[in-house]
Amino acid sequence: MIFDQAKNLDFYRTLGIGDRYAKAIDFLKNTDLESLEPGKYEIDGKDVYASVVEYTTIPWEEAKFEAHENYTDIQYMIKGTELMSYAPSTS
Repeated sequence: MIFDQAKNLDFYRTLGIGDRYAKAIDFLKNTDLESLEPGKYEIDGKDVYASVVEYTTIPWEEAKFEAHENYTDIQYMIKGTELMSYAPSTS
């Protein structure tokens, strides 16, 4: 897991498979994210897409773990705050 700031997005452009990270970064940098309605936006078919969600966070005690072994999940906070944590995944 990587925690970073939007100003450093270009650093990650060459990671991952092919140019998928670059496409995701271009979308984040060149899209008026605050104008997007909640929903799924295909960037490069099903290989690269954005899921825009809007919600009220739940108390820490009610949170559940999530894990991603087959894809990368870039979480980009447009506004608000959320507490995130991580732990190693063993499978």
